[in-house]
Amino acid sequence: HLAELVIDSTLNHFWPNLLLRGEEDVTIDSAKVLSGASKTVVTDDMIPENLRELPMDRLVVWIDPLDATRSYVNGNLSDVTCLIGVAMDGRPVLGIINHMFAENSPTYYGGPGIPVRKTINAFKDAGTIVSLPPVPRCPSLV
Repeated sequence: HLAELVIDSTLNHFWPNLLLRGEEDVTIDSAKVLSGASKTVVTDDMIPENLRELPMDRLVVWIDPLDATRSYVNGNLSDVTCLIGVAMDGRPVLGIINHMFAENSPTYYGGPGIPVRKTINAFKDAGTIVSLPPVPRCPSLV
């Protein structure tokens, strides 16, 4: 609950008109804005030109602050992540995954036309572009 409260409150601090959807029913609290958060971490050269000025009224941010809850309960912390997805008009435009229990707590992000990057400290570093293995073909994936 607290993780989603901090994420929601921080996003709302910078983008008050952004539609947020999450697993918890949280009330925005300006006292819970993440210390050190800044909108300036992501620079224009990292984002395709057509995504630089996204219309807030067409965006939805989906937040899952504790993905793999069963793994968390069972103590398999390497499987646990925080997921944030951004969609415009129902289509994905950006995804963020933080491995909070992994060494150095890396964050990966990217999307259609945005190379996947890995960063250890998103408040100070936009990260480096990483190569990912191809996604295995699986008919059950949506």
